[in-house]
Order: sequence, then structure tokens, then C-alpha cells
Amino acid sequence: MGTSWNAYALLSTYWGMYLVQIVLHSIIIAVLAECAIMAWRIRNPVSRQWLRVMVLTLPLVAFPVFQLISPDRGTIFFRMQSLLDSNRLLLPDLAGTVPMIAPLLFVLGLSAVIFVVQELIPVITNLVAHMRGAGDPLVKEPDPEMSLKIDQALAGLPVDRESIAVLDDDDLVLYSSTGGNPVIYISTGMIRQYDVDHLEGAFAHEVAHIRRSRRPLLIFAYILRTLMFFNPVAMIEFRRLAQEEEKACDDYAVSLTGKPLALAEAIGMLRPVPPSDAQEPQAAEIALEDYGHDILLKSRMLRLRDISSDISLWGIPHLATLAVFAGIAYYVV
Repeated sequence: MGTSWNAYALLSTYWGMYLVQIVLHSIIIAVLAECAIMAWRIRNPVSRQWLRVMVLTLPLVAFPVFQLISPDRGTIFFRMQSLLDSNRLLLPDLAGTVPMIAPLLFVLGLSAVIFVVQELIPVITNLVAHMRGAGDPLVKEPDPEMSLKIDQALAGLPVDRESIAVLDDDDLVLYSSTGGNPVIYISTGMIRQYDVDHLEGAFAHEVAHIRRSRRPLLIFAYILRTLMFFNPVAMIEFRRLAQEEEKACDDYAVSLTGKPLALAEAIGMLRPVPPSDAQEPQAAEIALEDYGHDILLKSRMLRLRDISSDISLWGIPHLATLAVFAGIAYYVV
């Protein structure tokens, strides 16, 4: 009885209600976003991104707005007329001793740990390494054959040769920096293994990242994700949004090169090679990471081989999703 009373006291506070409703509203908008994508057959990654941004935004603002409109949403009279009362869901005891809110708090705590270990620490580590100038050694003067391939690949792209830095690395490595003087880093291994069309597509993809970084949707989304570090739905949606960013950059690259199949082949060459029996078995965490990376690369390849544009819907699916969310979430307390 005392445990249930403490849980009731927690859920009756403003911040207790806010915490629970963030999670419930996240589930609602995530389901609605997926329904909108399927019902409207939305393939355009940018349109899908904005739906996923709604999943990160609306749960944060819905509760304060709803409370401003109707301050009595937390009262028992309103809850009796609601679609879902979180008190009825979370306050009953589990096995007669622990309130149902305990498993929820465990999940939220686990999500917070995953955020710190998999997202926050790597970001800080990479930032510190960048500030210290750590990184792979650069090749000051690539050999003539490499230089010729780079020049041919850049011929039709809006990027200067001075913006390309070659890494002394036999692995397939390609990434870009942003800011006032963006640089595309590519490894000697990639230059050797890729032909000119593959390199052109790879460079165009990085150009897309640089151009799109000037409209920092991912940075805004990451801030929202950080504010909801405890929310497993936010974790999933942010990762999906990042995957859509890769597909959006693929589209931009194809608009520059006009060669979707060449880009698909270049992506296919990046897929991780499964370990042979002679090799040591991978750790479970590394194997799972490689599997997730492979799934993303495969979906990008398949999409590029059957690329098509959406019919312009003028944001109608987004407005419809917002309206349905507001109508449902208002009565979920």
C-alpha cells in the first residue's frame, strides 16, 4: 500500500505526469507516423524525416500546451472521461508488491544508459580527438594514377580538388567535415578499389552531406533526442531519421551524377564481409552493429535500383498526422 501511494504521489506531480505522457504520446505519434508513411506511400526520405521529427517534437510540447488549454487534465474527473488513464495502467501492483510503474522506470533507466554509452560518450570522444588533431595520416601527394581518378570523378561535381584529402589507409574510408571550409576525406584503399563512376557517386554523396549540413535538421533532432534521453521511442526514431538522411543524400547525389546504379554498386562495396570459419568469431555487439549497418546499406542499394519520386502532397500527410495526434493525445493522460 505504501509503495502504491508513493507511485501515486509521483504520478500526481506536474513532472511525473509530464514524464509519463511524454512516453505515451511518443508511442502514439510514432504509430501515426508509420501509418501515414504506409497509407500515403511516402518514399521521399525528406518527407519521412519530417514525420520522424514530429515524433521527437510533439511529445515534448504536447503536455504543456494541453495543460495550458485545460489545467484540469490531471484531475480524476477528466481521467474518467479519457481514452487512457496512466494511473489505471501504472498504479496497480505487480504480483501484489510492486506497482506497474516499476517496469516502466526500469525501461527508461536502461534507455538513459544506452544513450550515455552509445551516443553521448562517442560524441564527446570524437570531439576531443578532433580538438587534439587525432586522425589517420594524410597523403600529401597521391600518385599520378590516384590523382587522375580523383580529378575525373570530380569533373562534373560542385567541389574543388583542394577540398579532397587522401588518407593513408587500405580500408574503404570516406567521410566529410563541415563548417566554413568543408573537406572530404577518402582513403587510398577506396581510390584503388573504386572506378571513376563509383568515386563520382561517393563524392556526390559527401557533397550532399555538406550541403544539407547548412540546414542542420539532424542537429536539431539530436538536441530533442538529448532532451528525451530516457525515451526509448525517441532513441529509435532518431536512428531512423539518421538513416533517412543517408537516403536523402543518395537522392541528392543522383541528381548531381544521374547515375543511380553506379552509386548503388559503390554502396554495395561498403557492405561488411561476414567472417569465415578460419577467422575468430566476432563479439556479439560488433556482429549486431555490422548486421544493422549491412541492413541499411542493402536498403539503400535496393532503393537506388528502383528509385522514384513521390507525388507532391504539399505537407497534407503531416498536417493530417498532427490533427489526429492532437485529437487522440489530448485524451491520453
